[in-house]
Amino acid sequence: MDKRVSLAAGLAATAVAGIAWSAAAQTKGPGQTVSYRVTADTYSGMGAGLMGARGAGGMIGALLSGRAADPAAAARLLTLELGSNRTPSGPPAAEHLPPPALGVGASLPLVTPRPVVDTPESPDRDSTEPMEKPKGRILIFWGCGEKARPGQPLVLDFAKLAEGQIPPQLLAMGRMNPGQMAQMRQRMARAAAGAAGQYRTTGLWPNERTRTSVPATGSLVGEHVVRGSYTPEIKFALAPAQDYLAPFNLAGSRGLPSGAHLLAWRTIPHALGYSAMAFGGMGEDQMVMWSSSEAQTPGSAPEFASAGEIARLVQQRLMLPPTATQCAVPAEAVKAMGGRGFLMMNAVGPTSSFSHPPRPEKAPPGWAPDWVTRVQTRATYSGFLGADFADAEDGGADTAGDPAEARQPAKKKRKRGLLDGVLKPF
Repeated sequence: MDKRVSLAAGLAATAVAGIAWSAAAQTKGPGQTVSYRVTADTYSGMGAGLMGARGAGGMIGALLSGRAADPAAAARLLTLELGSNRTPSGPPAAEHLPPPALGVGASLPLVTPRPVVDTPESPDRDSTEPMEKPKGRILIFWGCGEKARPGQPLVLDFAKLAEGQIPPQLLAMGRMNPGQMAQMRQRMARAAAGAAGQYRTTGLWPNERTRTSVPATGSLVGEHVVRGSYTPEIKFALAPAQDYLAPFNLAGSRGLPSGAHLLAWRTIPHALGYSAMAFGGMGEDQMVMWSSSEAQTPGSAPEFASAGEIARLVQQRLMLPPTATQCAVPAEAVKAMGGRGFLMMNAVGPTSSFSHPPRPEKAPPGWAPDWVTRVQTRATYSGFLGADFADAEDGGADTAGDPAEARQPAKKKRKRGLLDGVLKPF
């Protein structure tokens, strides 16, 4: 068959299928706006190794061998969530037709989760048994710099909290500004409802029907189409500036003579802000937390935040600006962690929004489109603070180390697993 005829037949079949799939969703009533969420995550460091490991055995092997700590490793993940209150025509079915550049095939099935049947649980213990008095404490540090700010750490003693003794600083943390309150409400509502709880019918990917994964070179650039039995056809296109963020490139991570730990990285194109957190412990009863935020409340962008929302977080110094290339974990926090801790760094990219019909400049009250789509891009690095796994790539940021030190011949180091010397402090 002539290739042009075959292509035309395929397009015709696709069009007919699209009309049939969305036939039940042509009439829009109250609450009938269909929501589609696309989250594109780029993982590097430990996260890249774990995401690339298949099964529990693969994850454990990656941890023990050190593969997860390869600074050059990166993994791209895609999360798709379709939500609709429209009645499907027949069994719920939907699919996402991605651009060829994504490298995942012609179609990604959006599977509707099976209903979860709750079963009554037996009580764990006799209700008359006295409760054990809580013990332990959390030390909270915040801000970039070699020395901790005055008033740090904030100490949360579980025994005192149980007796109603609440530190004044903790009460101050509850006095959030309207923007922070809105973020908190959004997170709580999202966590409480979940994608399956907000809509009558949902379609999710990844799912149990496919083991397809996005390759490290996969790209979102191009035309996207979503169609199904409970949604109108959704079409949107993404440009290079809306693609996956580049992975975190940790150009330097080393201890300083002061006892602080310096983190240095290359800027990520299109990133709007950064944040970093570290967790560690000393013994069984003490946990230590540190955040790069200049306030006690850790700064992180809410889901699908606009550029304006992220800019406000940066202005309030709850997130680091997109020009930032380094941050020091204070010496006091590093010491409290026993010199080791779990590190997580985040970069937030732009959120792209689409709708049909397009949102007017002055939308009237109650304006409700047929569908809305939001695409969020993020990059995450995870690893262990103070664990020397492998040398970073050459050519790091100028502020990452001493130039005289950089001129010294590189010493060949034994490749270590992620668990070497890390379990003891915990």
